[in-house]
Amino acid sequence: MNKVYLLFAVAGVLLGQQSWAAEVTKKPSSCVENLNQEITPQMKRARDLYIALTGSPIPFCDERIERMTIYLAAGRARDAVRVAIADPDFYNIKIREMASRICTFENSPRTSVNDCIATYVGAIRDGIDARQLLTGNFWYRIDEKKAPQATASNLVNNILKNGNHYNQIDDLELSMFHVLKRVDGQMIIDPTNNNNAIAAQDPAGVITSRAWMMAHAIAGTNRRLVEKSFEQFLCSPIREWADNTMPDTYVGRDVTRTPGDDPNKYLVTCKGCHAPMDSMRSVFAHVDWNENNGGFYRYNPTQVTPKMNRNTNETPQLTYLISGDTFDNYATQGANAARFGWRGPTQGEGMKAFAGMLANSEQYNRCLTTHVFRTVCGRKPEAELKQIIDTYARDFDQKDNHDVRVLFERIALRPECTGDGNQ
Repeated sequence: MNKVYLLFAVAGVLLGQQSWAAEVTKKPSSCVENLNQEITPQMKRARDLYIALTGSPIPFCDERIERMTIYLAAGRARDAVRVAIADPDFYNIKIREMASRICTFENSPRTSVNDCIATYVGAIRDGIDARQLLTGNFWYRIDEKKAPQATASNLVNNILKNGNHYNQIDDLELSMFHVLKRVDGQMIIDPTNNNNAIAAQDPAGVITSRAWMMAHAIAGTNRRLVEKSFEQFLCSPIREWADNTMPDTYVGRDVTRTPGDDPNKYLVTCKGCHAPMDSMRSVFAHVDWNENNGGFYRYNPTQVTPKMNRNTNETPQLTYLISGDTFDNYATQGANAARFGWRGPTQGEGMKAFAGMLANSEQYNRCLTTHVFRTVCGRKPEAELKQIIDTYARDFDQKDNHDVRVLFERIALRPECTGDGNQ
């Protein structure tokens, strides 16, 4: 190890002056591993942490491992972790992996970059409050000044109508850590002229991204937008919050009340899911997916999308039809009150209000903590770790400014993930 570098690194540890910004990201090391080198427990721990946080194996002689080893030896495990979190691969590989599971229909970590994934990567890189991932009116794209070779940058033709702009990240081997820039003000296709873009009229973070709408607003009756919002942002599949005791006031006419000529079957197997889900489905009353020209998210505030009230002849005797985007969350009683920990209004109007309700819940913090655990540890947390997840989620909410990087920092040091460590 370079003696001058070692001197400054040790001084930084002793003085406690390291921070997120202070870590200098280096190029991959060209060092040659010494097969006769003694591998100390701190060195092994350092590399285990680095790989868990970046997905990139590097040799023990790499200066990043050397820095992390110094911190671990000095009892500064959190500073050791921050070396890995400052590395571009943390964002380009691990944050992308987590975002890909959230942003795609298949929940797959192996997918092309899209606007939803890019927004997760950029927002976490920039330390933005994680609640704004659902409530913010911004998005991320390639900065042409930092990547002049990226030419597919037309807002309408390359971003809103297809994924060509984001496909360049893989095609040109761009680093999202380096080239993404934040753009304030989401944009959508003008419903009166499909060749124009206008400001989004009901922006709701990644929920109103093209990728999210492409995954969940195609066909159907927009129930999937509610179902997947709960599944991905609150880690709550519909089967876990179904409740047969709720009134079915908002259940659509397209749902038969006598499946197989058996009304009891509706009460036992259908009502429990549809009652809470349909109480919020109207949030997406003005949303549809247009398959033309590559496909784009369509929002028209002047009319209710026809598919919201399709097949009304199934139960024509009912009076309820969706006429606007107001909602009344029925998943607030009994076990669901404790499950979600709603804080703030559970009634409102539009997607932004719906997204704010999700983002301000206690369960949003627990779910994001669970996503981070899975990303770092390679599996979902076991049931016996519930108390740990709850504690980290509470700290994330109350102490850590909703900075997702701090969640990674804490969870990487869990012995369940990378061996024994100082938390």
